[in-house]
Amino acid sequence: MQFPEIVLKIKEFVPEGEHLYLVGGAIRDALLGLPSKDFDFVCSSNPRAIAHKFADFYHGAFYMLDEERNTCRVIIDPRLPQRMIFDFSLIRGDSIIDDLMERDFTINAMAVDIDSPERIIDPSKGGRDLQQKRLRLVRNSAITDDPVRALRSIRYAVNLGLSIDSETVELIRSGSKGLVRVSKERKRDEIFKILEGNRVGAAMQLMEKFSIFENSNIQTGSDFNSGCRRSEVLDEMIGLLCSRSPADKNASFYKVSLLLRLGRFKDKFEEHFYQNKLTGRNRKSLLLLGTVLELNNDAQVNELSNQLALSTNEMSILHTIAGYMSYQQGFLQEKQNFDRRSIYRFFHCYGAVGVDLAFITLANYASRIGSEFIQQEWLRLLENCECLLQAWYYQPEIINPKPFLNGNDLMFHFDLNPGPLLGEIIEEMKEEQAAGNIQSKEDAIDWIDFRLLKNALKI
Repeated sequence: MQFPEIVLKIKEFVPEGEHLYLVGGAIRDALLGLPSKDFDFVCSSNPRAIAHKFADFYHGAFYMLDEERNTCRVIIDPRLPQRMIFDFSLIRGDSIIDDLMERDFTINAMAVDIDSPERIIDPSKGGRDLQQKRLRLVRNSAITDDPVRALRSIRYAVNLGLSIDSETVELIRSGSKGLVRVSKERKRDEIFKILEGNRVGAAMQLMEKFSIFENSNIQTGSDFNSGCRRSEVLDEMIGLLCSRSPADKNASFYKVSLLLRLGRFKDKFEEHFYQNKLTGRNRKSLLLLGTVLELNNDAQVNELSNQLALSTNEMSILHTIAGYMSYQQGFLQEKQNFDRRSIYRFFHCYGAVGVDLAFITLANYASRIGSEFIQQEWLRLLENCECLLQAWYYQPEIINPKPFLNGNDLMFHFDLNPGPLLGEIIEEMKEEQAAGNIQSKEDAIDWIDFRLLKNALKI
């Protein structure tokens, strides 16, 4: 097995007579030939001292995760996307075997002694299960002991292509009842990890099969399977346009046309959908969750946000999508061409969420089956979305024009008093600038003269 050199270097910080073991996912990923950036270590004594020395040597960031259990974390290159995370904790029980038998699934219950990295310690035959592509619990009580493992079972099964036998399915389903006792934050973090993985639609269907939504007090839509289908298409579209999914030589019409029209926005989409915020969760995952659950009113958004302890910004995004989807879809599909004024009004209303709405609308149409998918309609919809995205990313004079006159100018030129009227005039003037009807300060003065005259005549 191959590990990064920095992982094997850690043994230099282990006191003589102590043992340090690399455990869990890093072993599993190494056997599969997959890269890993998270490494879990257990040691026979004093993990804090080892972690401190390691962090100091590599100028990493040190954190205590659990004072009582003496569990700590070191992050190398914490400000970079390719940062590496190293967790250190004490062995549970009297030996590494005892520790491994306390873990969740056999594929995660393997370890290597850093002094002998060529030898795998595998008491529950996780290597064999990995080879046979089977997900199996270390012991029958594993999920009852920690119900969050029900969520992890889905992530491992879908991402690694593992089968789950009927006995394990029943243990997962019955064990998931304990999710009602689990904190909202832990459930949220595991669900978002699933949403960041592969085959999101299939994963969501497993969550429904295992009663995870029900036991987490999360309501699904009336047409759950369609929601899963749309989320899968949305995930596919975002991955394709951000080059996170390989382009198929025999790609379907919708994929080819999508790439031809929107492929040039790749870097912009990458930043929009995948850039993790302070929460550590990305926007793509939030949109997939909203699509699966078919959120279409404020009450549903509030309930979901409460159950998963979503941030204020995440909640705001979902409210905007839920509140305006029905109008927006018709707006995009029926309009033949967008003029500058329409584009300005669209983004003035939706802001950055307008990008999300464009993608969700495309995914909803692309998920149509057979004769319901009409190529001409799809191309018109795609053209409309391209027009909006072009303006959002490259035409600030349409999206947010700088007004030729400010409030002080209005009071000076037109002898107006401070008040709401000034703001109304400036907003209307910005729209006229975006539409191309005002192109200079002189145009702005003439337009305001006319507007004030109209108001005077009405009075």
